[in-house]
Amino acid sequence: GLNQADKARESYQSALEQDARSIESLLGLARMSLAYGDYDKAADYLARVLEIDPKEPRAWLLKGGLEERRGDMEAAEAVYRKALELAPGNPMFEISLVRNLIGQNKLEEARAELARLGPQVGNSLTAKYFKAYLAFRDKDYTTAKAELREILSVVGNHGPSMLLLGGILYQEGAYEQAEELLRRYVAGVPNNLQARKLLAATRMRLDQPEGAIEVLEPVVRDNGKVDAQTLALLGSAYLRAGKLDQGTELLQRASELDPDAAEIRAQLGLSHLASGQTEQAEKELASAVELKDDLFQADLLLVLSQLKRQDYAAAAKSAEKLAAKMPDNPIPENMLGAAYLGQRDLALAREHFRKALRIRPDFTPAMFNLAGLELLAGNREAAIEQFRKILELQPENLRAMMELARLHYRAEEFDQALEYLKKARQAHPEALQPLLLLTQYHLRTGNGEEALKTARKAVEVSSASPRTLLLQAEVELALRKGDEALRTLSRLPEKYRDSPVALYRRAQALVLTGDRAGAREALEQALKVKPDYAEASLALARLEAADGNREAAFERLHRLQQDNPKLAQAWLTEADLLLAEKHHDDAIAVYRRAAGKVPSPLWPGRIFQALLDKGDEKAAEAELKQWVEAHPDDLRTALVLASFWQNRGRHAEAIALYRKVLERQPGSAVVLNNLAWSQYKSGDPEALETARQAFEAAPKLVPVLDTYGWLLVENGKVEEGRRLLEQAYGENSGLPDLAYHLAAARIRSGDRNGGIALLKKTLEQHASFESRASAEALLRSLEG
Repeated sequence: GLNQADKARESYQSALEQDARSIESLLGLARMSLAYGDYDKAADYLARVLEIDPKEPRAWLLKGGLEERRGDMEAAEAVYRKALELAPGNPMFEISLVRNLIGQNKLEEARAELARLGPQVGNSLTAKYFKAYLAFRDKDYTTAKAELREILSVVGNHGPSMLLLGGILYQEGAYEQAEELLRRYVAGVPNNLQARKLLAATRMRLDQPEGAIEVLEPVVRDNGKVDAQTLALLGSAYLRAGKLDQGTELLQRASELDPDAAEIRAQLGLSHLASGQTEQAEKELASAVELKDDLFQADLLLVLSQLKRQDYAAAAKSAEKLAAKMPDNPIPENMLGAAYLGQRDLALAREHFRKALRIRPDFTPAMFNLAGLELLAGNREAAIEQFRKILELQPENLRAMMELARLHYRAEEFDQALEYLKKARQAHPEALQPLLLLTQYHLRTGNGEEALKTARKAVEVSSASPRTLLLQAEVELALRKGDEALRTLSRLPEKYRDSPVALYRRAQALVLTGDRAGAREALEQALKVKPDYAEASLALARLEAADGNREAAFERLHRLQQDNPKLAQAWLTEADLLLAEKHHDDAIAVYRRAAGKVPSPLWPGRIFQALLDKGDEKAAEAELKQWVEAHPDDLRTALVLASFWQNRGRHAEAIALYRKVLERQPGSAVVLNNLAWSQYKSGDPEALETARQAFEAAPKLVPVLDTYGWLLVENGKVEEGRRLLEQAYGENSGLPDLAYHLAAARIRSGDRNGGIALLKKTLEQHASFESRASAEALLRSLEG
């Protein structure tokens, strides 16, 4: 059914149809149009009212309010003055004009208008409030307080008076009285940020940092966009309360928002809401209350600002002075470490981060910085250890979980990455970061429908931000849902729809829907906006090739390679087009040229795959083996070669290479797991112990649970093995070899029916998998 607003609008419209000169109906529709932001329609209704009755006071008041809403205060002033010419002495017009003049900072004119008010209007609460406000602006606090107290003696909960009097008492150092008034005000008007900041500052003056945190923490938590002053004030409260981690983080955010954070204006604009206005929204009047610099950690903000500006030498000097002043505080030592890290002096940076941790072993900002330093130095395992230590101290630390998830994701250790992403989602269900990486994870591991679910959740969590809408469109494109991607892109705010990336995604969607001409147009438009947009150029080349314009496609690619020889995608795309034409040798030649321009472990892997596709396994193996022998640090390519040998039953060679990798990457669950499987296949009794080590390193990884569980079953520990296999199957029921292992374990533990049912289901659903012959043989033996 209709809501109350719709019913009211219909009622007014119906009345207007019966009487086109109904002032009440026109005014009602004007108010509704104002409320819904339809200012042109509101102006039209008011013009019709004033045409019928040029002196209708409510129409003039609404017209003045309309101009103020449009931001044209001078036009509003002209409206009120015109209204007073038509109705001299009208108290509503007089008060509205005074409020308007104050809003324009025309204080002398406002005083003059107030002085002209008759005794009845001049003694009203609103007039008294304006007099108090003007006295406050003149720093005549005695007069201002007298007027405000008189108002509050009549109307004890008059919000604007409580706020202004609280601000004055704060200025005068009467913090207890100020706190009482401001607390009452914030309880009634919780969304007034300036009032919250003043209340927080008052509590800081009363040495109640926890009280300041209580009033500001919800603002920072629930509001995506917070100003630097709020962050600095809350950060300072955290530091004073001894919460150094949170305080440091917020001061860092303040310095990032405002490069001049050290000079954050210690002033607060207060909102004074004029009372008694029934015809229009209450208006804000701004004034400045001095908070004084000592409330903020200005010395810490100075160092953070210098670090933000990359003035590392100055930051080091400032931090050294701070360290001398605060020898028992880890923050200056952490800042010194950051300054030296900026100067690439890793040894000194490490020394100061460790010194910060000697002062306070649980100071996580230094732990994060030390982890970052280890990554910079190439010590990945040491960085992982630091992040894990943080999680031991703070099990729900989102940043640490995300850092670990990213590290494992980049190393293609997807199960470990997923483990941390699940923890992050569980601990922080409304956080956006885990959703973004989880979407990429599902895409990368081939689970498109799950990727789409998480992308949609990200859109919901972020209130449909452009970033998440583009991500959702990317997933829909990966699932070849062109029409859905176009609908998603149409939800982008207008200013983002013609951005290069949005046009690129639109072109991809149009290709899927068969509109190749539209796709070409979108790509050409993207290149007009950003001529060096490589992705759009590459997409155009692919489009040319698909349309049969082979020469145009390769010409574009060669031009890209010439302009940007280090753009790997330009070489990859040319090779892909050649491979699609079965020109394997030409594609391999492109990979070799690319390797000369953009040295990378990517190319031997691509050459290896191209040779395999060509059917030349011997050459493919020789290519990879030669690279691995010449590049012992390239563990990823070594694992590709070991896996190649493992898949072909050459377990002795695979075992030897896995052991070499483990020397450089000790404790890697993935490598241990693969090694255990090759040992098992070659009859090595050490297989179970290796699998146990993999399980200890990653007890929740499905492949590890599968291997260790199956080896336990094979070694007679059937119940223990079955329990692990059931756990793995519960996590991922789509792996046919795992399903076979579980079915066999069920049968060996006495669950014959459960085992047979799972065997049949697996054989029906999967035409080809490593253990299929064993599964068929087991089923035959049971049914025969």
